[in-house]
Amino acid sequence: KWLTSVGLSSKPDKVELMHHSWMKDQGYSPSTTLPGPNGTHITKSANSTMRWLGVLFDRKLSFNQHVRHLADCAMTSVNGGCMLANTIRGLSQAQL
Repeated sequence: KWLTSVGLSSKPDKVELMHHSWMKDQGYSPSTTLPGPNGTHITKSANSTMRWLGVLFDRKLSFNQHVRHLADCAMTSVNGGCMLANTIRGLSQAQL
């Protein structure tokens, strides 16, 4: 209601829902109904992870997914450097 009262709308494909809980029950995933375009209603369920400003959040706010993603990016960079370690002159300009 608030968005439409101030003349704004949300895009249904960009809306994300995150339910934070320290409980061990991972099966609980609440959902909510949001107003969609043309008076329709859209039901969104909670995601297991959500990316916001480059940080990956999980349901327990443990940042395990974020650390795993950063470690994967670091390993990609290290592996790229290892490919160049056994070269004499490095890559040619055409390969860059």
